[in-house]
Amino acid sequence: MLYWLIYILLEAFIQGKLIKKGEKPIYLVVFLIRGAISIIHGVILNVEYNTWQYPILLAFQVCSFEIIFDFFLNLLRLEKWNYKGKSSGWIDKLPYPYWYTLKGLALIGMVFFYILGLKYWHY
Repeated sequence: MLYWLIYILLEAFIQGKLIKKGEKPIYLVVFLIRGAISIIHGVILNVEYNTWQYPILLAFQVCSFEIIFDFFLNLLRLEKWNYKGKSSGWIDKLPYPYWYTLKGLALIGMVFFYILGLKYWHY
């Protein structure tokens, strides 16, 4: 999973630099790159795409991204850990009680799908 975690940190670093310069990321490009890295990560782990392996990996990737990206981006920007940007995605527009609930579920999902993935892959 190290490759995916490195990608998350790299994307947070790059987006942090863009935000600092007053620019907004081009989200379509970001999502396409994220999808390509997701597939490459699956290839590295030798995922069998016609089984449950890929949905498990994808769930881990989504949950871990949701937790790690925001935390690291806010850390780089010297903001509070729960800072929500003004022009962020739809999740950041949710009121804090719902936002905390989703973050909690993502954290649980990240741990759960990682443990489930251990059944298939050796990291």
